[in-house]
Amino acid sequence: MRKPTPLELEVTLAGLAGVILLGLAESFMGSARPLVYPGWPQWLWLVVVTPVLEELAFRGFLQTELRQRLDWRMGRISLANLLTSGVFVLLHWLQSQTLLALAVFIPSLVFGYFKDRFNSVKPSIFLHVVYNAAYFYVFGVSSRVL
Repeated sequence: MRKPTPLELEVTLAGLAGVILLGLAESFMGSARPLVYPGWPQWLWLVVVTPVLEELAFRGFLQTELRQRLDWRMGRISLANLLTSGVFVLLHWLQSQTLLALAVFIPSLVFGYFKDRFNSVKPSIFLHVVYNAAYFYVFGVSSRVL
């Protein structure tokens, strides 16, 4: 059996932490059930296609471009990651028009951290897919999303 790489360990731990946090959120909120349970086409769109497209656009393009121009960091978080996460929240807010859009800020920072850390969008895509799968499993989907 081979030893896992730092990338594999960190991405696995981040994914597990996100799933655990979503589970804790559900336990504090009670058993909130969604308005709609998506069928397979919608579920695949929300859990696989959307995260891939968002990560390619936000981390693969925007964060990469900003990082080349702005080399400032606050600890392990780059200014490019902060700005990209702000735009990510804004676009989610424009889509949902709720304060729940703010809930994507921390996951966005995590996705951006892994983009910066490993200079690849693959870890952020994987984490985004895991996050969306756990989120929609725990909370379901508002009918406004479908």
